[in-house]
Amino acid sequence: MKYFFFLISLGSLQAQSLILSKDNSHVSFGAGTTSYFGEMSPYRTFYKGIYKTLSSNFNISYAVDASEHWGNKFDFSVNNLRGDDYQYSKGKNAALFHRNLHFKNTVWEVAASKMYFFNPTYSHQTRRRPEFLFYGTLGVGVFYHNPKARDVYQGSGKLGDWVSLHQVGSAGKNYSLIQPLIPIGFGFRKKISRKLDFKFEGLYKFTFTDYLDDVSDEPYMIASPSSKLNNRSTEPFDALHGNNRLPLLAEYNLQTNNKIIPQVGNRGIRNVLSSVDSFITSNVSLVYWLDKRIR
Repeated sequence: MKYFFFLISLGSLQAQSLILSKDNSHVSFGAGTTSYFGEMSPYRTFYKGIYKTLSSNFNISYAVDASEHWGNKFDFSVNNLRGDDYQYSKGKNAALFHRNLHFKNTVWEVAASKMYFFNPTYSHQTRRRPEFLFYGTLGVGVFYHNPKARDVYQGSGKLGDWVSLHQVGSAGKNYSLIQPLIPIGFGFRKKISRKLDFKFEGLYKFTFTDYLDDVSDEPYMIASPSSKLNNRSTEPFDALHGNNRLPLLAEYNLQTNNKIIPQVGNRGIRNVLSSVDSFITSNVSLVYWLDKRIR
């Protein structure tokens, strides 16, 4: 907890410096893609997770070019995450297909970051800013999240309702919905007019939680009201899309005498590469300069 409050305090100081700055400031509005890594998108096949878990993000940013090589920025982002054992592993990984978990999660994030400009910005003469500006960025932030999944699908009618997994306790362990994170990445700006720039930014967002997907290394729960969303390996239908799982279950020898074998052991895998969840974002934005000296 001390480390968590240190991150928040550092971010608060950074935000204050941004608010007090007026010169060479700009705002941007953008959207882009998000890809998640965790128990439903293993790090060892990260290239697959980039497109298998592809979703969206939206971003508003306020930034100040403080000097020729350094800048500060404050971001508010909405990141949509998703994962699905059925789609990720169908025909490839029997264990994940048998597990049959899925989730969606909206991550509401605020972050304060430093930027290092690889080429000079002419920060005191904004109208002379370079046509192209490349930079690296590192910051601290905090986010709120609440993973959800569809309830059991019975094979006919509409799909199940979206259920808060944290609320029903399907992970078998309580965890905080407010967490710190560290965004690190790179970007570039392209000047398109006196007051407007085009910006691209790619970020890796390292979190300190293993529950963006509501799955960690806890063992499967014994029968209880919340256990139906804890162990979904015996569901004959894919709850997210309504697909019939029985043919592939039989192919994987996970079904005998029309009775599906329940998965046992732990729900997730905890090791050096998957002890925490993370996600990457790519974002394109339109930048508007607030400096009144630009003519």
